[in-house]
Amino acid sequence: MGRPPPIPPEAVQPEFRRLRSVAPRGQTGTGMPDCLGVCFLVLALLPTGEALALLDERLELSASQSAYRDDNVLRQPGGSPPSADTYRVTTLGLALDTPVGDQRLRGALAVNSVRYDSFGEFDLDGHDGQGVWEWRAGDLKGKLGAAHRRALASLGSVQDGVQSRIPNALTTRRAYASGEAMLGPSWALSLEGSRLEQSNAAEERRPNDLALDGGEAVLAYVSRAGNRLGLRGRAARGELPNPQLLGTAIDSSYRQRELAAVLDWRPGGHTRLRAHAGRVQRTYEQLPARDFSGGTWELLLDWAPGGKLEFGVVAQRAISDTEEINVSFVLAERVALQAKYRPSALTELSAVLETADRRYLGDAAQLLGAAPARSERLGAAGLQAGYRPLPQVTLSLALRREKRSDAVGIGAYEVDVAGVGARIGF
Repeated sequence: MGRPPPIPPEAVQPEFRRLRSVAPRGQTGTGMPDCLGVCFLVLALLPTGEALALLDERLELSASQSAYRDDNVLRQPGGSPPSADTYRVTTLGLALDTPVGDQRLRGALAVNSVRYDSFGEFDLDGHDGQGVWEWRAGDLKGKLGAAHRRALASLGSVQDGVQSRIPNALTTRRAYASGEAMLGPSWALSLEGSRLEQSNAAEERRPNDLALDGGEAVLAYVSRAGNRLGLRGRAARGELPNPQLLGTAIDSSYRQRELAAVLDWRPGGHTRLRAHAGRVQRTYEQLPARDFSGGTWELLLDWAPGGKLEFGVVAQRAISDTEEINVSFVLAERVALQAKYRPSALTELSAVLETADRRYLGDAAQLLGAAPARSERLGAAGLQAGYRPLPQVTLSLALRREKRSDAVGIGAYEVDVAGVGARIGF
């Protein structure tokens, strides 16, 4: 959605699954203690002696430096004053991935510094940290995890008919626990509970603050080949504690329920098909005309015909679980195609094409006539090349083009971004 990046290495790949602090120039705000706490939690699950013994082999430290040219930082429509700029991204990271018997511990932390040549108000000291404990006890298995991120919210977001131009630090925290049990040789029951919190630093975006509690249950038949066919139920409660002020205070808290058939099928050793189809219902605390009920579906196809080639396809019709603009939600019909080619063990090339038709729904401002109804079409194409001259060193080149057309002309833009980078891990 048109955020001033950094572009991560995976930025040219389709977003197969949906789920930085802003500081004035010269100031910092990495929030490093929050992220380090996630990684330290993972390490604390190990006995001290065992943790020290594993760190030498299982802990990777990394550093990277990238430079990007963005020809439309402000995501403005054609004919607007130019907003091109060059920015640099410096990243320090650590990652832990270690088995302990039948368990596995994973942790990662990346702290980055982003500096613009001209748009200093978007200078950024940010972080992204997560930790996961994958556990197993006999026929039971599951995950316990947490993540913390602080990022600059998208400059392409539109709310109440206005596109944001103000830096807004968006803090996201998520914790979850999941488990799966086999009910006999052919049936599996999996459960998950989660909590997601998003908070906005900019005062005008406080109505978008969100606390989302969710639960999921899946009952599936499991074949001898490991294929699955089942039924999934989801329920979520989204609380937005700060009302939207539209002459009166509007509560945008909601409940959402979903029931869907799910499929995970491997017709061959090189192909995997995942799909679901069902119905979603969202109901709001106030203004029930915003409620939504409709069919949704998703299809993901992965095909790896050989060791050098991989292809992926995503097609979906879905409403967003969360949006940076949370007083509304998006109904999206989307198709994305991805290809990867590894001509050698040292080189990787990838490309992605994506198109999506998106309708913004559930906004009280639209219902009350304070903002126009919005729909848009988003198209994107990306190319990326990676080369490893040494086992510890990766060089990268990334190109991405996005175009958004808007029926009411509020949020239309075109942007090209190019970047080069180098990473070393040890």
